[in-house]
Amino acid sequence: VLPLFINFSFSLSGRYDRGSPLMIETKTKIQIITDIKFYIANEGGRYREWYVGVSKDAKATMFNRHKVVEKKDLWLYRNAASSEVAREVVDHLVNMLGFDGAGSATSAAESDTSTAAVVYVFKKNEHTEPPG
Repeated sequence: VLPLFINFSFSLSGRYDRGSPLMIETKTKIQIITDIKFYIANEGGRYREWYVGVSKDAKATMFNRHKVVEKKDLWLYRNAASSEVAREVVDHLVNMLGFDGAGSATSAAESDTSTAAVVYVFKKNEHTEPPG
């Protein structure tokens, strides 16, 4: 049996790294799902209380379209190795684990999501779209 190594991203302060413009590392389907599950296990909530999607610009999508408050709400994004991997992650989280989200359907609010490869999640709240 080979050992399994999981690479979690932590900031220098010891808090989980929710994503940063400087973070250009791409991840596999399993790495992204593991990161998201680990983040939610630490921050709390049931999977159905979280929304997942794919975007070219996760922060703009979360903060503008979904009304996530950057400094207040719980959110995370990860760069997938490809748009196909990103859609597979979203499909798995929605269909297998019960997350809220659009699955792999193309969002009318974003242009050309067929090449989008950033997976984002946020905990739904009264002020987010969709609300919690």
